[in-house]
Amino acid sequence: APAQHFVLAWAPPFIPSLCHAPRISPSAAAGGVVARSIAEIGSEVDKPSHSRRLGGTGRRKLPETKGKMLAMNSGMLVLLGAIALDCVSGFSVTPLRMAQSTGVSPEVQTGAKIPSERYIACNRFAVRDGCEAEFEARWANRKSRLADLPGFRYFHLMRREDAEDGKPAPDEYNYMSFTIWETKADFEAWRSGPAFKEAHGGGGLMAFVQMFQSLAVMKGPPRPAFYEAILPLASPKVDRQPIVDGWRALDADGKTVLDTEAYVATNRFSISEENAAAFEKRWADRTSSLLECEGFQSFNMLRRDGSAEDEVNYISTTIWENKDCFTKWREGQGFKNAHGQSAQSSDEKETSKEKEAASDQEASKEKDAAASAPAASPPPSIFKKPPRPVFWEAKLTLLSDKGY
Repeated sequence: APAQHFVLAWAPPFIPSLCHAPRISPSAAAGGVVARSIAEIGSEVDKPSHSRRLGGTGRRKLPETKGKMLAMNSGMLVLLGAIALDCVSGFSVTPLRMAQSTGVSPEVQTGAKIPSERYIACNRFAVRDGCEAEFEARWANRKSRLADLPGFRYFHLMRREDAEDGKPAPDEYNYMSFTIWETKADFEAWRSGPAFKEAHGGGGLMAFVQMFQSLAVMKGPPRPAFYEAILPLASPKVDRQPIVDGWRALDADGKTVLDTEAYVATNRFSISEENAAAFEKRWADRTSSLLECEGFQSFNMLRRDGSAEDEVNYISTTIWENKDCFTKWREGQGFKNAHGQSAQSSDEKETSKEKEAASDQEASKEKDAAASAPAASPPPSIFKKPPRPVFWEAKLTLLSDKGY
């Protein structure tokens, strides 16, 4: 019956896909009860009655439309009540896209691509103007033992810088949490375990209260994004910030923003699936001297695990000790080498000028000869749209004793 289909379609999104708890949430259980109840009520509409009043041959003829409406109204009341109970009892009412975004296994997604070596979980936040210090303090003062968990490697909370070229931001998210795990299995073990619940209010009424408090500092709900990390590179010389019971012990009063502890340079790429392997190979084959650069801490190429709503499926992420170290690298020869620009001696430059002059003469002749020929089509680009650099200030850094 149509009523059955409606309830069954609505029940699954309320299963706690974020927590993957072994128990069933109130709304998920209610979904099953509602579906069964509607089936039973629907079957009663034309069910033969054995009542002595009707002589055992009569039928309790409830109007068909009235019967279905009764089923629908009763069922939805039960389900809505259970959803409210979800919020109070600590279950996460997570959109279905959350489960889909993590449902692609690395083996299926990578194919001929470079195997992943880390797994990175991010959550993006749109924080209201003037609420930055309060938002950061909530992170600093939360109860967490992240650094003590199996598979944990690194965490920071980062705030986006304004674009240097004055362009508008690529999206509304001005804060992002960034966690590196050894494997996806380690991340999912944390997400389904008690440490996740502890770090998110402990469930129950407190989690419900914190959810409403967050509405005052954020423009909307956070949006998660998950990545497989390839081509990781890390300096062994990074100083770890002090850790107390698996977390940082900072004086965060909610009035002053936290100190910046690192600088993060990212570049966002939109690559078509047919060009993904070639894009990865291009990065794997490039010349880089990052390990020799002052202040370099780590690099990862992030490959989106699941679909990307903004078409950004690759993000290069480099963590520096501070912005000055990044600027020095970008203006130096290391940056030019990594981007195909080699250094030349004075003799090489003179020889190069002579060659250029001779080649200019030849090029002029070829240009005249080719003027009447049809223009050749340029090679297709592997980018769906131009890359977009985005820079961040990293706060609340947390590094395991294993390093990145």
